[in-house]
Amino acid sequence: LISVSNTWLEKLGYSRDEVIGRKPLDFFTEECKPRAREDISRFFKTGQAKDLPYQLIAKDGRILDILLSSVAEYDADGHFIQSLGVIEDITVRKRAEELREQIERIIQHDLRAPAGNAIQIARTLRDEMSVSDEEKRLLSLFENAGQNMLDTLDMSLDLYKIETGQYQNEPILFDCLPLIADIVEILGKNWYSTVNVDILVSGLPKTPDSLCFCRGVPKLLRIAIQNLLVNALEASPAGAKAVVEMSSNEDCRIAMRNQGVVPNEIRGRFFDKYVTRGKVKGTGLGTYSAKMMIEAQGGGIEMRTSDEANETVVTVRMPC
Repeated sequence: LISVSNTWLEKLGYSRDEVIGRKPLDFFTEECKPRAREDISRFFKTGQAKDLPYQLIAKDGRILDILLSSVAEYDADGHFIQSLGVIEDITVRKRAEELREQIERIIQHDLRAPAGNAIQIARTLRDEMSVSDEEKRLLSLFENAGQNMLDTLDMSLDLYKIETGQYQNEPILFDCLPLIADIVEILGKNWYSTVNVDILVSGLPKTPDSLCFCRGVPKLLRIAIQNLLVNALEASPAGAKAVVEMSSNEDCRIAMRNQGVVPNEIRGRFFDKYVTRGKVKGTGLGTYSAKMMIEAQGGGIEMRTSDEANETVVTVRMPC
């Protein structure tokens, strides 16, 4: 080391005299040193490095998580002179990510068993007890709600894989109308009973014979549509009507139409992460995760909002 910034010294707690002349590896944890030596060898060949994750040891023994980026400087003959390195301290972010992962593991463990039990109880009551047709229908809704919870728990892992490029799409051809109808009935009966929701298939009210096929992953489509429909119902005034329009030709289209408009300031960022406005419990993840899951299945999604018509339409396109 021939020069270090004041910020570097403050972060690690050393004086300048304690670091000048020493090797950078002197400040790396033992676990990082083998990989760092390999990266240094590669750096001398390429002349650059970007966002390499390491851990540094501060003077008081604290461990700092950092990202290191560096560029090499050469003379006119191409001989190495020195390198300039920039360090980003990500310790707080790293600890927050570790805490989030720990909380997610706890939630997965604590919620999965009750959801599974609820599904089994609903199935037993419906299939083995003497219940009326209406009670069977309600128990089926209860079973589906439990399955939705399990799908939501699985979704957090799927979304992580999608964001990091690790998700492997394995689509199947299926009728998505029952899935959409279940979502509408569960949301309408339990949380958004003040908004009427109609389902149209190819422009006509759905019937027991109606079909709407698409190619995708049912649990991903379920969570995506549920997130989008919750958004639509939350934005609808009491007594209003929302419509889900479905069709299946060259592709499958699911359009959710509701009264109300998207605020001007977020229209261009409607599907961005953490974008929300006017919701006490809003996280800004619903539309973002829906878009990610739809696109991971080879589909597409778009939003159109009209001040003149006082209407918002979110359209999902899925392969057939």
